[in-house]
Amino acid sequence: MPDRSLTIYLRARDEAQATLDRIDKQLGHMTTTHANLATSMQTAASAAQLLGTALVFNRIGESIKQFAEVGEQIELMSQRTGFSTQAVSELRYAATLTGTSLEGLDIGIKRMQVTLFNAEQGTTKSVEALQHLGIAVSNIKNLKPEQQFELLARKLADIADPTAKAALAVEIFGRAGTALIPGLIQGSARLQQMTDDAERLGVVFDEDAAGKAKIFHDDLQRLGAATQGLFFQLSRDLVPTLEKVVEAFINGMGVLRSLVPIIEQNHALIAGLAAIIGGLFLAALIGATMALWGMIAPVVPLIAAFAAVA
Repeated sequence: MPDRSLTIYLRARDEAQATLDRIDKQLGHMTTTHANLATSMQTAASAAQLLGTALVFNRIGESIKQFAEVGEQIELMSQRTGFSTQAVSELRYAATLTGTSLEGLDIGIKRMQVTLFNAEQGTTKSVEALQHLGIAVSNIKNLKPEQQFELLARKLADIADPTAKAALAVEIFGRAGTALIPGLIQGSARLQQMTDDAERLGVVFDEDAAGKAKIFHDDLQRLGAATQGLFFQLSRDLVPTLEKVVEAFINGMGVLRSLVPIIEQNHALIAGLAAIIGGLFLAALIGATMALWGMIAPVVPLIAAFAAVA
């Protein structure tokens, strides 16, 4: 009987110890899982922070690029029309609010200047168009271009008959004249309100800002050309190597076709080997990706900003 009791005791002790060992092992797994989860969450947080920083830099880059593009448009239009950059900026803002493009406004202004020139030369239709508005050629020819536009727009806005207004707008501003009616030819008070808004919102370019924007835009164009030239040079140098790679792939496809019968006869074995190799490749790929991310993460914001600007 004592021997039997001892046996029961020893068995119970061993089973209890085994249970404790299993619990300790499970706790170890849980600790490892918790540590891995914490590491993953920390990595995800770092990645999110870098992504946020990259987005901010990207937005800054887009804003700089837009400044350069708009400034160049305004500078070039100022040179074409004789309008000041401030006047072009204000009219651009007003045109945006009323559904008119800057290009349409540019076309209308150039047609206006042709009409005024023809009126100075005594062209009957141009002189009569101005007379319908109560404007004498001698009173308008010496005004600044933006003042001429403002006077014509104000006089057109005073015409009550919409048919006559549209006809005279087309006669003076060309086909773009009808597009100008909804907003720019609605009276001096409305036009003044929109130009005041443009000044208040800070979207007006003075001569200095427009000039600098155009120079910077030209610099960006040269940077883009230099980058493109670099990639062209690299591509040219890589073509011979790439041709060999393509040729090797073509030859490899012939080898693979010759293996089809063997694969069909041993598909189970090959599937197992593929699964093992695929698992090893995936693990290596994940490790390489993490290592690469650790190398490029610090420069991601700079890359994003450069891509947005260029």
